[in-house]
Formats: sequence, structure tokens, C-alpha cells
Amino acid sequence: MWEHTIKEILANLTDQQWRIVFNKEDLQMKIINDRAEEMDIESLEIVLGELGDYVQRLKSKDGLPLKAPIDEFNQRRLGINGYTLINDQQYGDYRDIFEVFYDQANIFRMNRYTIDQEKNLIFSDISFNAYINAEEAETLLPLITQYLNNIKKRSKLC
Repeated sequence: MWEHTIKEILANLTDQQWRIVFNKEDLQMKIINDRAEEMDIESLEIVLGELGDYVQRLKSKDGLPLKAPIDEFNQRRLGINGYTLINDQQYGDYRDIFEVFYDQANIFRMNRYTIDQEKNLIFSDISFNAYINAEEAETLLPLITQYLNNIKKRSKLC
């Protein structure tokens, strides 16, 4: 775990000037302060997390990604042929959405994401997108069927 508190790490980050240095010879990049000291891993983790949130905020301004289940209008607009909303639950300021669909390009998609509605952000670390073509779906189908059959057997035994 971390050796320092968040407060100490943030103080260290804001008390110094940081810059990104890229070495063209070995194609390595690092973040250093004005004393040429490399940023420690704890600080770097916080910076990367904040940068991820920053990217999500920029995407949000453009309306991407969606922050609600895909409605019928957008299903038609996006060329979605089949759609199922598996989960749409509200937990305080958070909304958890899990939807599956396939489009005109015959790509089957599974999207699960959690939104902080107060901050209008998607939590990228607890979200996922899966894109599956027809061949991959056929490969998955026997496993999914086996899984469901096992669940049904167990529920009959209980």
C-alpha cells in the first residue's frame, strides 16, 4: 500500500514544478521536477487517475460516451438491430448500466458502466466494453449454455 497519505502526496505534487521528459534515443518518458528528480509511483498513480477523469470530462462535453441506456431514437440512429438492457440501477448519485446489443456491422457489444451523476463522470476503472463478432459469439455460446445448465442443476438441488 502507499507509504504517504493522499494529503502529503498532493502537497508534494503542488509544491513543485513538474515536466515531462522524453528521451528520443531509448524512447522512454518520465516526469521530473525542477531538481531532475523522477516522480514517485504514488504520485504518478494519482496523476494518472486524475488524467483519466480529465479525459472522461472532455469526452462528456462532446456527449461521448452515453450516460444513460440507449433509447429507441438512438438505437435507430446508431443502426442497432437488437438491444437488451440488462441492468439500470441507481445508488445515490451513482447509476450502474449494463446493456448488450448488436449493430448493422454485426458486432455484438456488451457495455457496463457506472456514472457519478453529480460530477457527470463515467468511472473507467469499473466499466467495460466487449466487442464480439459472429465467430466469437458462436465460440462463446456453448460455454454460456453450459454455465446456464449448471446454474439450473444447482438450483434444482437446493
